[in-house]
Amino acid sequence: MKNAIFTETTQGGGSKVHQVKQAIRRQILNGKLKPGQKLPSMEKLSKHFGCSLGIVRQGIYTLTAEGVLYSMPRKGVFVAQKKIARGNIALVLPTLELEHMDCIYQSLSQSFADLDSQLQIFSASSDFDVQVQLMDQLDAKTIGGAIIPPPPLNQYAPAMNNLAKRGIPVVQLAYHLKGATTDAVAVDGTEIGRLGFDHLLEKGHRRIGMVNMQTDYSTFSNLEMGADMALRSYGMTFDQVPQAFVSPTDLHTQSDLGNNGQKAANYLLAKYPDLTAIVGINRYATLGIYRAVTERGLQVGKDISILSLAGDLQYFQATTPTISAIVAPLELITQRAAVRLQQIMDRDAYEEPQIITLAPKLIERQSVYTRPQLAPSF
Repeated sequence: MKNAIFTETTQGGGSKVHQVKQAIRRQILNGKLKPGQKLPSMEKLSKHFGCSLGIVRQGIYTLTAEGVLYSMPRKGVFVAQKKIARGNIALVLPTLELEHMDCIYQSLSQSFADLDSQLQIFSASSDFDVQVQLMDQLDAKTIGGAIIPPPPLNQYAPAMNNLAKRGIPVVQLAYHLKGATTDAVAVDGTEIGRLGFDHLLEKGHRRIGMVNMQTDYSTFSNLEMGADMALRSYGMTFDQVPQAFVSPTDLHTQSDLGNNGQKAANYLLAKYPDLTAIVGINRYATLGIYRAVTERGLQVGKDISILSLAGDLQYFQATTPTISAIVAPLELITQRAAVRLQQIMDRDAYEEPQIITLAPKLIERQSVYTRPQLAPSF
């Protein structure tokens, strides 16, 4: 489609940028600029409006951010075309049995309540391979987009990318998988690690163990980087932290996940009896740490501190003492993922995927105590 002939002029109050924006909007609303049509060059528009190129550029950039226009490198700026809902939204979960999955479902249900599309839930019954099979079965004729908490290993990234290649917009939720070239709305992993370890270090802890997980999530590799940042400010490194690992593919009941974390914590406590604090990579690893510590007759918050690095459980508020946690704003992350998916579905042109990160926060309860004196460093 050839370039539009621009006829609207600036008018009314407000800044010159505002007037330029409104003139472009009017030309779209009155049908003189149609969906998919290319705008005149910024140089021509600046001459037409009698203003600087910078003012035109700012107005167009703002309209692009609002979704009114879209830009294609080396081709120009075009009028966006709002798509009518073309199918349902798929939420592909690894399981429905874990506590935080219900939060995801409830938040998405509210976010898509006003759309013509319906939210369809696909649950993999605690098996990441089955989750990938469900992803492979999504049909672009009936599914308009998908939101997926990604499986935790890089071997699953091609399945995520394949969805986008088949024309189904995808947003990764809560975590970002290495190798997956799709949009993601995730928690800031670096800040999780920095915030958690800095909290323990400020409380005087120097012998800190960790129940970790070997995963390809970018979020978790960033978490280790954040922990290292905090430790280096105290003359230590993350490599010096005693660790035991749970499998990233363990995904059964909450009780089973706690059992795996308990085995790892027992290993740490037996091999490193001088630990004053243990952190869990996630809520379920931390649940296992709590069980291991209490079954050994140790007092949480007195003999040893416990901190969940990535997630909270209602159970943590009922333990004695209550358990501190670094918490991702899961409801907000889910809402942002819903908005991002709608933006992708409303675009007519390809855009580079965005990785949006939101900051975690520390919920300080009773499980982390202040050391009366600093122990020797590693």
